[in-house]
Amino acid sequence: MSALVAFLFMLSCSSGDEQKSNPAVTVHDEQENDVSDNSPSEKDTPINYKSLIGKWSLIYGGNYGYTFRFQNNYKSLVTLYLGNEALVFKGVYSIEGKNLVINIYEMKRAKDIASASYPGGFQKANSSSFIFRASMNEKNRKKILKIVPVKIRIDGNNSDGYFEPLIKLSND
Repeated sequence: MSALVAFLFMLSCSSGDEQKSNPAVTVHDEQENDVSDNSPSEKDTPINYKSLIGKWSLIYGGNYGYTFRFQNNYKSLVTLYLGNEALVFKGVYSIEGKNLVINIYEMKRAKDIASASYPGGFQKANSSSFIFRASMNEKNRKKILKIVPVKIRIDGNNSDGYFEPLIKLSND
């Protein structure tokens, strides 16, 4: 996980053209991204607004992971846990075909995990959006939201390194 934190820090300090300057950046081709892992026990279904509502999480040990919250009013809150820090993004979400699109309007870096849930400290975000290829399935009677990053832009910079190639979030 420390390699992930170092990589995320490097991306947050970059000029925006990481693909040319950093061969470690994953480029996600929208045509190639399929959220299914071909597991015979899992049947993927398309996402819809009703099925997204709620809190979706993937938390690893050591305070690393993701939380996505989707509300009835199309607002979303995305939190990336990076050890002792967190990045929090407020946005408005929509569904465009198989893609989940989150247009970010505010963000903050919380220096400790506890302050990530405080309402203050946000700054306006410019040209920021998360686009994921998304699907739903159920495993062991638990809903799973599977997302694959297609395009991640933060303040106009390509920031694909913020997310893993396939994220399986469970509904809390």
